[in-house]
Amino acid sequence: MGYAVNHPDDAACSALWSAVIYLAIKDMDTYNERRPAINWVFSDDTGVGSMRWICDMLDLDYERLLHLATSRSGRKRILTGKWMNENV
Repeated sequence: MGYAVNHPDDAACSALWSAVIYLAIKDMDTYNERRPAINWVFSDDTGVGSMRWICDMLDLDYERLLHLATSRSGRKRILTGKWMNENV
């Protein structure tokens, strides 16, 4: 369940956490950063700063992001933001 943006700092925090996901997805296609990015994205961790926690905070579809992250074309859709406008 996502949390409403009620505080002026919330928008900045949302932008920061969005950037964390963006960088991890981007790093999945970068030779030197691939393994740590894959490990983080597909981790079962639910703690603060985990992929699942960030998706919850931003009200993003965690399972759909994971599915898209498994392919290069899916990662491209995530990075361009196109996945958010597609019907499931």
